[in-house]
Amino acid sequence: GASVYSLLLQPDGKILVGGLFDSINGLSHTNLVRLNQDGSVDNTFGLNGVDILVYGLALQPDGKIVIAGGFTAVNGVSRRNVARLNANGLLDTTFDPGVGLDGTVFAVAVQNGKILLAGSFSSYNGVSTAPVIRVNGNGVYFSYFLATSLVFQFLTKSFP
Repeated sequence: GASVYSLLLQPDGKILVGGLFDSINGLSHTNLVRLNQDGSVDNTFGLNGVDILVYGLALQPDGKIVIAGGFTAVNGVSRRNVARLNANGLLDTTFDPGVGLDGTVFAVAVQNGKILLAGSFSSYNGVSTAPVIRVNGNGVYFSYFLATSLVFQFLTKSFP
C-alpha cells in the first residue's frame, strides 16, 4: 500500500506530499506530488517523479524545495537521497550533492541558507560524516558544522 511520510504547506496554500506511492487521486505520481488547496493534483508542478521514497521536505525562503529520503534519481537525473527542486518542481541543478549520501535521510531543515540533513548515513559525496550534517546552498559539504557530540549525547541520554 501507499505511505505518506511528509507534508509541506507552501505559503500559497498548496501542499507538497512525499512518501512511497505511485498514484494520487487515480493519477500517476511517483513518491512526490503537489496538491492545490482543494486537494486536487497541481498539474503545473513539473516533477516526473522520485524513484524510491521521500521522507523529508523543507522550503527555502526563495521558494525552492529540498527533498530527502531514500532515492537514487529525481526527474530521471541521478540524485542520491537529497535533491533540491525549483519552485516549479523541476530539478535545481545548481544544487549538486555529487554522489550524495550513502544511506537514507529521514529529516531535512533549512537554516540561514544552509541545509541540515539527518539520517542513517556515514558519508556525503564520499566524505565521512556524522549522521547529522549541514551542506551549503550549492550542495557542497559544510565541514565546520560540529553538532555531532551534542546530538549523540542527546540521543544516548536516559530520560526518566
